[in-house]
Amino acid sequence: MSIMDLTCKDSISYSKRCNKDIDGDSLYLGSYYRCNYLICLYFALPRYSFLQKLKKASLILYKMPEDHDERRRYRRYNKNEQYKKYKDQYIVCPLEDYFSAYSSDFSIPDPYFDRKKEFRDIIHSCFTEIDITDIVKDWINEEIENRGLILLGKKDSHLITYASKKCSISRMCPTLRLIYEEKGFGHGYITIPCEVGVKSY
Repeated sequence: MSIMDLTCKDSISYSKRCNKDIDGDSLYLGSYYRCNYLICLYFALPRYSFLQKLKKASLILYKMPEDHDERRRYRRYNKNEQYKKYKDQYIVCPLEDYFSAYSSDFSIPDPYFDRKKEFRDIIHSCFTEIDITDIVKDWINEEIENRGLILLGKKDSHLITYASKKCSISRMCPTLRLIYEEKGFGHGYITIPCEVGVKSY
């Protein structure tokens, strides 16, 4: 088994309702007052990854310090009897459309909702890890084109702050971890029967 970590090539967070783009050190996901934030990410898969047998693909996002009011609000959810309502507050989907730094000025890129993966935030963890093996396999098998990922928060989901690709701490950049079985490189050899004749002059 081998592991390959791919760093994010492009990342942006924005809110359509608030018409606000965030292209700095932080990415925001979830609801904050009237603003509902989403995240778009793009990872460039290397060509030789298509020659490997993929076992698992994980999206790893590292958290930045959160607002204290948001932290208290989420702890209140944790103690609530209806906490199950908030269990899977977020989804990640592959993108059907391209995204840009000006996406909020136009329409939200369309996700493939039929390929969505639900996940929840573990408040005491400094990172979020999401299994997106099926999505990456769809890219590798060319069932859909790799146009990136979109992360969305459901209604009333609490705000999470993640590090972006521009974070000053480079190892906190959004990461796609691929675990695969090596098949080897180059062409294999095969045996072909042939007849050889020798002439003397």
